[in-house]
Amino acid sequence: MVNGLLRGAGLRLVSEYSHCSLEKRAVDLERLLELHTRWQKSPDEPCELGCLIFSKDRAIQLDALLRSLMLLCNPRPLVSVLYATTTDAHQNAYDELQKAHESNKIAWHKQSDFQAQCRQIIQNTTSKALMFLVDDIVFIKPCDLGRLLTCDLRRCIPSLRMGCNLNYSYMRKQAQELPPFLESGSDLRFWLWEDGKLDWRYPLSLDGHVFWSDEMKVLVDAISFKAPNSLELALQKFVPFFLSRAGVCFEQSRVVNILANRVQKEINNPQGATTAEALLKKWQDGFRIDLERLYGVNNTSVHMELPFTFEKR
Repeated sequence: MVNGLLRGAGLRLVSEYSHCSLEKRAVDLERLLELHTRWQKSPDEPCELGCLIFSKDRAIQLDALLRSLMLLCNPRPLVSVLYATTTDAHQNAYDELQKAHESNKIAWHKQSDFQAQCRQIIQNTTSKALMFLVDDIVFIKPCDLGRLLTCDLRRCIPSLRMGCNLNYSYMRKQAQELPPFLESGSDLRFWLWEDGKLDWRYPLSLDGHVFWSDEMKVLVDAISFKAPNSLELALQKFVPFFLSRAGVCFEQSRVVNILANRVQKEINNPQGATTAEALLKKWQDGFRIDLERLYGVNNTSVHMELPFTFEKR
């Protein structure tokens, strides 16, 4: 009734909670705007890439991601791993994994408070660009990260998972159209996120998208989350700010998310038939995932169920 009376004056009554939420969002957007006005990067300045990987009870899958990243990415990003384990057996597997990758200079962080640690890692990053990955991702084709890092991250969100091969959404169980690509004379493909559908309209993904680090520092400080899934969901409140930007990808996807099992409890996402415990047993028996069978796979979706084969470590 009150809003009916106020409508004529162009006013609306809102709850105190809604008012506080709107005020906070305005402050967050002001901080983002301030960042953009302070941008001073010259076009020729090299842009170093940091990479934050989230992992839980998947040592053998994380090993496959790390090995594929080290083999196929040039230049190599500065890698940090924030991991969680639920049993001593899983912890022992991660201890072995850290020793196996000791020469790769990875920063390992055992999870105790996901939100606080995630924020701290991001706030402490010195790289201009920041990429997120999860442990069931694998690199499947050579990846020239330097090509993507020439893009202006104020106007573009590069993606390693997108590519012209993606015509199906596994999560939605439906075909998806390719977006109208912008004219380009390079080996990269450009489109506007707002012109895409399904995966082509999802700029704030944590599966291989590259962000401006300073901007991500503002975003994670403005939201609450408990794990990778709720982090990604909380980021979506900022989607309207990013839809007008361009997406950038290679002709073919550089990574694929292999749905072998589910270890998180936040979202009931589809999963494969392989359990984390069965894969842990493979690791304990001295095996690792054979990457040769995954290289060059022609994935039609960013998520796929692909069989694993194994080889002796």
